[in-house]
Amino acid sequence: MKYITLVVAIIGMIFSTTAQNSVKLKTINTTIGDDNMQQTIENLDGAVINVDSQTNLIPLLHVVNISNDTFPATAWYEVTVEFLLYADTGLVDIDRNPSGRYPGMIDAILPNDTLSPFYLFMIFPIQSIIDYCHAQGVELEDIVYWQTISGISATSEEGEYSDSIFYAGADTATFRMVRTATGIEIRKIEQNISVFPIPAQNQMIVMDAQNADLQLFNIIGQQVLQQHSDLDKAVLDVSYLPSGIYVLKMLKNNAVLTKKVEITK
Repeated sequence: MKYITLVVAIIGMIFSTTAQNSVKLKTINTTIGDDNMQQTIENLDGAVINVDSQTNLIPLLHVVNISNDTFPATAWYEVTVEFLLYADTGLVDIDRNPSGRYPGMIDAILPNDTLSPFYLFMIFPIQSIIDYCHAQGVELEDIVYWQTISGISATSEEGEYSDSIFYAGADTATFRMVRTATGIEIRKIEQNISVFPIPAQNQMIVMDAQNADLQLFNIIGQQVLQQHSDLDKAVLDVSYLPSGIYVLKMLKNNAVLTKKVEITK
């Protein structure tokens, strides 16, 4: 995403070590901060952010040492953030950015110790993101699924993590951006079912599904899935269903909404 700037603080020396097949530092939560690096949202996952009052997206990580080893105060670690945007038609853009390598803590981090919050010094200007999407023909009201995947990607104790190790220790946060003055996004959510990814393979994520009954029908009208959701984000297991076109039905607040979806293997 060429219009998104990334501010990175690079501190300390860069070392090279051999990567090990384990995760010692795991991200357990992601919050966001304001321009003064003060935490503004307790949990980025599930948050609704007003673009008129939040200028930048600044991820703050809560990281725990899940190993039996102690990280010395001289240790360094590197953070990577993947930023993804989805519309009804699927993935709009993905941007992956590594941070600088940070020196260790004031004190050594012991097993089960938590760094909270962990400042990334990464700044994603929200308006620049919206402008970039506009240039691609996607408006704010069309972006209904925002996501960050944030985690440790290297340490002086283990070297570079493989992708599989990075994802195993990363935190995934799904959230929305709204402009409350106009209510554009709110009206869209009330009138449509937000489903991702499209097409789906093993899982189908349905947004704004709290207190809703979800049903999936195949092309000949047979019901192949039924699930009640108590959460705002419902995850449907469609791994056992064959490829094809389906109809998703949501029953919520005495209203019935339907959407055509596709499953591919």
